[in-house]
Amino acid sequence: MVRQLEICVDSLQSALTAEEGGANRIELCSGLELGGLTPDPALFKLVKEKLSIPVFVLIRPRMGGFVYDHLDREVMGASIRYFKEMGADGLVLGALTDEGEVDQPLMQKFIQLASPLPVTFHRAFDQIPDPTNELPKLLELGVKRILTSGQQAKAVLGLDLLRKINDLVEDKIIILAGGGVASQNVERLLNIGFNEVHASARISAKPENRENSLSLSQGEISDAYRFADLQEIITLRKILDEYDTIST
Repeated sequence: MVRQLEICVDSLQSALTAEEGGANRIELCSGLELGGLTPDPALFKLVKEKLSIPVFVLIRPRMGGFVYDHLDREVMGASIRYFKEMGADGLVLGALTDEGEVDQPLMQKFIQLASPLPVTFHRAFDQIPDPTNELPKLLELGVKRILTSGQQAKAVLGLDLLRKINDLVEDKIIILAGGGVASQNVERLLNIGFNEVHASARISAKPENRENSLSLSQGEISDAYRFADLQEIITLRKILDEYDTIST
């Protein structure tokens, strides 16, 4: 079994590093510090030209939750059509109602627009008050994957819910465990039966000469630059590849 490693990236540098380190695919976005937003079309074009692994594209027009008005929906629909036409290998998106349930009519529309590309329902899932109750809707919609941390800040803190969800969907939907996944904890996810994991595996760039630089941080948003860590991705890849040997 080839366990799948998805690396979430928001730059060309990180995308190239992810492939070099052994990722099976990337999730391409912008603004990871904001939870991830729809990426720049120019970045997507360059990533597709330079990478040989699949590129899944995040469709999220703004920060601030997952309940979308008619203008948000218009932008998301245009983004889906654009990235599909430009050669995306999959799309990552999610939409909720005011009550915190899956927005089934909107998701159906988006999935039809995306077809035949596989769709991952992203961590909007972790904002649903009763996530197990919403699983039948996602099954009916034909969602390929659900990206979730088990409704915790880190996936290793949500193991009970992750295990429960994974058992409920059986092999009908792939549960993609993500949220704080690192080489130090990924075996705990593999131990409960996960075959796909999602990580950003980032490190901070060395600071520039601070004596001559002006911080443009606004509120809690840092201006520090972070990028994919090659060694961490290599280590994750090694753990996934050797897990069956180690665990027996």
